[in-house]
Amino acid sequence: MEGYKKITIAERFNKRKLDPQPNNLITDFHKLKIHYKDLETESLKNEIILDSIDDINILIEKVCKEISAFLSNKRN
Repeated sequence: MEGYKKITIAERFNKRKLDPQPNNLITDFHKLKIHYKDLETESLKNEIILDSIDDINILIEKVCKEISAFLSNKRN
C-alpha cells in the first residue's frame, strides 16, 4: 500500500466537522462515541467488511478475492 495513508476515525470526523454534508448528523467525535457507546459491532458470519476510507482499488481487490474464494468453495 505504498503512498497510502490510513487515517483514524477521529481525524475523519475532525475533517467532516469543517464541511459536513446533509447526511452527516454527527460531526463531533466525542458525541459519536457517546451516541454509539453501547453498540454491538460484531460482524455477521461470512460478512465482508469494506471501509470507504480505503482506496477503491484495494476494495475491489478485496471483493474479487472473496468472490474467487466463494466460487472455488462452491465448485468443491
